[in-house]
Amino acid sequence: MEPNYRKEFTRSKYHLFGALATIGVGLLLGNLLGIILGVVAYVGVWLFFPDLPFFKKIVDAEQLAIQKGLDQDQINAFNSKRNRILGSLNKLNQTKYWGLVDVCKEIERSGSDGSVINDSTTDPRLRKLDELMWTYLRLLNTEEALQRFLADEQSENLPDQVATGREELGGLKEGLDKMRLTIPPDPQISIRERFFNSRAERLSALEKRLERIDTAKGNLSLITAEQERLLEQFPS
Repeated sequence: MEPNYRKEFTRSKYHLFGALATIGVGLLLGNLLGIILGVVAYVGVWLFFPDLPFFKKIVDAEQLAIQKGLDQDQINAFNSKRNRILGSLNKLNQTKYWGLVDVCKEIERSGSDGSVINDSTTDPRLRKLDELMWTYLRLLNTEEALQRFLADEQSENLPDQVATGREELGGLKEGLDKMRLTIPPDPQISIRERFFNSRAERLSALEKRLERIDTAKGNLSLITAEQERLLEQFPS
């Protein structure tokens, strides 16, 4: 988008110089005619100076420098985030990632059509490679997170705990049903009911954890499939 040159002029040093050279000189003359001529000259400067080619070149250069600075800040932030993720991976996944990097470097040196890829900002092929590498790194990171979750959860042998909990809850319910039929009511029934509810809540929590394990396993299979699909996009 083209800069607002008049707005940039108003904020520039040239505006101050123009005001001093016109209105300022008119005020120094100390008479009404001088002030009027100074104001007229200032209006002329304000109207025509922003359209001068040399001023536009200055503004364009400043805007380009600002944009490059912003782009570099974004690149630095992205590189920092990428390095943090890469550093958190285990050695195997780091090796897999760097293997893909080597493949990408080879593609960058010479495009599939024999042309050299030079600049990721202008060549869509190189941008595509960057996107694929970033996606692959995120997939590796997600895969490790799921594997750690499954390792932690499976170390507790939740299926056996759930099976034992269900069996225990069935026995407690049967005992409670018998106590409710006694006449007069068993004075311990309220305590047994609270204990039953506590064990039921624990069982429900265990069952939800087991469901999350099944979901994680499904997501892990999907992540593996996505990695394979992504790698198929690179030449062997």
